Amino acid sequence: MGEAPALAKRADAAPEVGAASGSVAPPAPAAAAPAMRAMQRERIAGERTAALTPEKELERIEELRKQGLHEEADRALAEFRKRHPEFKIPPATLERVERR
Repeated sequence: MGEAPALAKRADAAPEVGAASGSVAPPAPAAAAPAMRAMQRERIAGERTAALTPEKELERIEELRKQGLHEEADRALAEFRKRHPEFKIPPATLERVERR
C-alpha cells in the first residue's frame, strides 16, 4: 500500500506537455485566414438555415441569386434538397432559385 503515494508523487512531478515551455501553437498562415473565414461563414449560415422553414430557405436562396452570389446559392440549394428531398418546389420559385 505504500506504492500509491509514490505513484501520485511521480505523476505530479511529470510536467505537462507544452505547459512548462509556455509554447503556443504558431498562427495560421495569412493565406489560410480568408479560407477559414469563409468556412466559418458557411457554418454559421448553415446553422441559421437549419432553423428556417423550407419556404424561408428558398427566399434566402433567391436573395443570394439577386445579390449575384451564385456559388453560395448553388450550395444552399443543394443543401436544401438534401434536407428536404420530399419538398416540391413550385415552378415559379424554381425559376428564381435555380441558376440560369
